[in-house]
Amino acid sequence: MSPPFETMTMLRELQLCLAMAASVNGMAQFSVTIFHQDAYCGLDRGWAVANTSALGFTTYQWNTGATTPMIEDLAPGTYTVTVTNQAGASVEASVEIVMAANQPIHGDPMVACAPGSCDGRVLLYAATAGEAQP
Repeated sequence: MSPPFETMTMLRELQLCLAMAASVNGMAQFSVTIFHQDAYCGLDRGWAVANTSALGFTTYQWNTGATTPMIEDLAPGTYTVTVTNQAGASVEASVEIVMAANQPIHGDPMVACAPGSCDGRVLLYAATAGEAQP
């Protein structure tokens, strides 16, 4: 065997040992935080992303059936994800998506420079319900 293969094998074994050590008496020793944006403009534009401190391979199972860290196009409601690490320990987290009273403002920074002057500008877009944003 070549040294790189042996090194990769040792690293995988170490990673597995660390993940197994993270599960003590069936209790997961990692956390899950869900970042999200609420729905707005009367449309299903919410999203949620699960961020985990688990080491190594993890799986995601949302109550929507999705198996990715991020879910999009969410209507108001409660969304729950179960994150499982490679040792089989699981942590569950939930987030509530609501219909926001105001829509987020999206901006594109621009810099306008000419000889002798340079001022910055920000273009803001506000779309009404059903209208496409640029």
